[in-house]
Formats: sequence, C-alpha cells, structure tokens
Amino acid sequence: MIICDMKEINHNSQIGFKVWKQKTKKTMKVSHTHSDIEINFMINGELTYLSAYGRETIRAGQAFAFWGGLPHKTISKSDDSEGIWITLPISWVLQSNISENSIHDLFKGLYLRDSDKERDPFRYHQFSLWLEDYESQKIELHRIIQIELEAYLSRLGIKQNENKKRYIKHTGPQDKIIKITQYLNKNYIKDIKIDSVAKHIDLHPKYLSSLFKSTYGMSLWGYITQLRIAHAQHLLAMTSKSVTEISYASGFNSVAPFYQAFKKYCSDEKPLSYRKKCKSI
Repeated sequence: MIICDMKEINHNSQIGFKVWKQKTKKTMKVSHTHSDIEINFMINGELTYLSAYGRETIRAGQAFAFWGGLPHKTISKSDDSEGIWITLPISWVLQSNISENSIHDLFKGLYLRDSDKERDPFRYHQFSLWLEDYESQKIELHRIIQIELEAYLSRLGIKQNENKKRYIKHTGPQDKIIKITQYLNKNYIKDIKIDSVAKHIDLHPKYLSSLFKSTYGMSLWGYITQLRIAHAQHLLAMTSKSVTEISYASGFNSVAPFYQAFKKYCSDEKPLSYRKKCKSI
C-alpha cells in the first residue's frame, strides 16, 4: 500500500483521479490550489485547514469534500494524523449526475460534510475499499469507484441542503487573519486597496501585509489574484460568457492581465482550453 507524506507543496495544476493513503508529517507553509474536487477521510488524528472562509477541522472518522481551486493549506495536525485522500477531475464532476446546486456550492468554497458522527465503521470500510480497488489498477474497478463516488457526492449535497448550507466554521472576532480573508472573499472582484483592507481590519498596512504573508506564504495581491482566477474558472465551467466578459466579471481591468494571471495559476493553460477540458472527459 502506498503511503504519501504531506510535504510543502504549491501545485496549481490538475491532480486527476487518484486515491491514496496519507500520513501528514508537516503542515504547509504555502497555500496552494488545484482544479480537482478533493475528498478527505481521517482514519486517525485530526487536521485543520485554513481557506478563504476560515478554519475547518476534520477528525478521525469524519470526511468532507471541497473544490481545490480556492487557496487552502493545513495549519495544524495531531501526531497520529492519517487519512485517505481522493481527487476527482472537475470535468468528471461537471458531467456527472451531481446536482447543479452542489456543484455551485463547491465552486463557492463550501465544504460538503459527511455526518459529524465519528468512527462510523461503514464509512471506514467504504473508503478503505475505494483505496484497495484503486490500487488494483483494474479499469473496471476504477469505473465502479467513480460510480460510487458520484452517489456519495450526491448524498453529501443533499445533506448540505438539509443543514442549510453550513459554511466553514469561522473563528472568534479577535482572529485578525480570518477577518482579512473574510473581507477579501467578499470584495475580491472590487478594486481593492491595501489601505482600505487595513482600515477595515484596524491594522497598519505594513503589518497586515507581513501577517498575511507569514500565514499564507504568499502576498495579499497573490491571494486576491487566485480568488479572481477561481471565480473565472467557475464562470468558464458553468456559463457560456465570453473570455472578455469573464475577465471583467472576475475583477480584472482588462483581458491581457487576466490571460497572464490565468496561465500563471493554471499551469500555463489558456481560459478557452480550460473551458474545453471542463466539457470533455
């Protein structure tokens, strides 16, 4: 059985269909993105993520799914943390029978959570079976995994609606970095100035920039650009808007910087190529 170590990574490309067991030895210094849907199941211990909406902790026996297109990173872990990770190409998810509402929720940054009930024997058995079937390298078993994952994600979407679309947990009002990311998440399409962000959070602009970079491993502007690119990916995948319309709708002042940023954060891929990939398997 293959066991991967979580290292300091910064990948912006697609991972593709993959199932693996992972022991996390390190937290991440740099936030990263990828265009896949990611499903995490914790076997032991716990992990805490930091993303655009705040912190979210996954504990032993729990699972959730999210879209990797928004910047995210692990910020804390227990010594015994171990889990099973699954990634699915966004093109496959878009052409599955998963509800459009659930897909929109994923693009918005919602985590589709499984039941909070811990140590569910059936859940452990199901994820272990997916891992075993994936490692068999048999195409017929891989197809069965995908059919079962489609049903699983559909079920998570129904649970999400029943829970009134529960967003990622926010921390207390004194947590400055969460207030910064919440502000950016609501305003990234606008013409943001560091001074206006600092004033809203009640921090000195230089301290704000330093705090943000030390937390996310990237500049404030880099983070805003990634949010805008994620927004553009959503529009490319789910609408028929032109690239020019999408560039302005995502917060860019012209098409040229949009193309430049898209290629930078999407592994040198062009917007129309990304759209074509989302519409084909």
